[in-house]
Amino acid sequence: MSIMPNANVAEFSAAKILEYLLNAPHPDGAGKAAFFRGMGYRRADWHLLTDALAEVAATGVVRAVATTER
Repeated sequence: MSIMPNANVAEFSAAKILEYLLNAPHPDGAGKAAFFRGMGYRRADWHLLTDALAEVAATGVVRAVATTER
């Protein structure tokens, strides 16, 4: 187990958060938006999700790595 590589340069853009992760009508992001809503995150306070993701990137432990194709 290790920390996330390059966590210090991780970027969390407002556009990605608002248009994808917290966008319920988005065809690919709807499930993620539902999950984050369930965790208490809202579009009006999108910066709180950004802060939480940055914290996890900086302090979280990598337990497994998977490679996917796009």
